[in-house]
Amino acid sequence: MRLFIVAGDPSGDLHAGKLAEKIKQLNPGIEIFSAGGRELAKTTQQVIDLESLAVTGLFEVLTYLGKIIKAFNFLLKKIERLNPQAVILVDFPDFNLRLAKKLKLKNYKIFYYISPQVWAWRKKRINLIREFVDKLLVIFPFEEEFYKREGIKVVYTGHPLTERIPPGLTEKKEKIIALFPGSRKKEVKRHLPAFIETKKIIGEKFQFILIKHPKLPSQIFTQALGEGITLVERDNLETIAKSYLALASSGTATLELALLKIPTVVIYKMNFLSWLVLKTMVKTDFASIVNILAKEEVFPEFLQNKANSENLAKALKRFIEDRNFYLQTQNKLERIRKLLGDRPSSLTAAEEILKEL
Repeated sequence: MRLFIVAGDPSGDLHAGKLAEKIKQLNPGIEIFSAGGRELAKTTQQVIDLESLAVTGLFEVLTYLGKIIKAFNFLLKKIERLNPQAVILVDFPDFNLRLAKKLKLKNYKIFYYISPQVWAWRKKRINLIREFVDKLLVIFPFEEEFYKREGIKVVYTGHPLTERIPPGLTEKKEKIIALFPGSRKKEVKRHLPAFIETKKIIGEKFQFILIKHPKLPSQIFTQALGEGITLVERDNLETIAKSYLALASSGTATLELALLKIPTVVIYKMNFLSWLVLKTMVKTDFASIVNILAKEEVFPEFLQNKANSENLAKALKRFIEDRNFYLQTQNKLERIRKLLGDRPSSLTAAEEILKEL
């Protein structure tokens, strides 16, 4: 039996790697090919690295369009040549939904793990999922009911981060503020200056650590290192878990921090034109998935022009100076873990895929 997995985003690649690992544990005879990043490459035969094409922002994508189209056409031909029993798409919706359409027309069985967030924006993509995806494997509990109402075959697998972050990592906190500027170069370049200025306002009461995604070059963090900020690799969970507070780019990192019970201030900046377009399309009250799950602003959010050092420092200082507020926030984060449950996501997803083949 032969499977093909496609994941482009860094977080999607991480979860896809775990999924491939579980599939092989359940059925060692399966051949798995992939298009993704470094994590998928560890457990599969990778035919192309897609992670470099994972860009955010509607206008930013235009600068990569030629490379994206070339990779898409190459991948389509490669999948047809390998002729797998099924294709597993992971996150990366703009690319993967188009791929699903092309592959389904050629009668491939399509699984989608970590669904597009159509409940937040671009709801019309539900029609593509209904038509071209055989089974949807979702990672948030509310998504299962949402997609069932739309007549889509769906299973809630649990969230993969609950496997990666056990409850025992939440106990010890020190005077550390962790900085998560993002997993892409442009995110780091946009967020890092505000992070550095925020550190200057907070002063010497706290040690600051800067979390570096493994695929990013160290050179883009040079400015921060000159300000006495310590660089820590993204997979060093034990060090990150000791943090008292965090300042993070909106994304998967905010949910990791919630599971670690670290109160966090959320930031996000993008190209101004992308921001103007996106504002008209997004249907949720919050940017951070933690706040969406909680249905309230547990993590203070500062987007675009509001994401300045004065606002960020003020939000962090409230956590520092108001112990009751800090503890109340931690209690709300405990509820986030309970909401997600304790299903082993990658194993559940692997079982759901294999029983359909």
